[in-house]
Amino acid sequence: MTVPPSDLPRGQRRAGWHARHARFWSRWGGPLLTVAILVVLEIISREVLPIPDRFAMGFTEQALGRVIMWAMIMPVTVVIMAVMKRRADRASDEIVRRECVAKIAASRS
Repeated sequence: MTVPPSDLPRGQRRAGWHARHARFWSRWGGPLLTVAILVVLEIISREVLPIPDRFAMGFTEQALGRVIMWAMIMPVTVVIMAVMKRRADRASDEIVRRECVAKIAASRS
């Protein structure tokens, strides 16, 4: 039998609301925040503080070299960070597993 949300205690209703919205924000929060910031910057740059277009003048060879360098370095950096996070997660899981095994062994003796 399912209990209607209005009959649930306030804490349980709030927990259900947080769980539903946490899934939404964990998936869409980043892109929505990015779009919101871009809209605000666009409005500010047109109305309040005009931002000069530096790239309209073109790139020097040195600047173009820097852009190419960053275009190559950034994906490598992201991959390195992902690998490091995966290793840290695995190490953390292993520590937790060993602690659980130690607690079980201690409780048996």
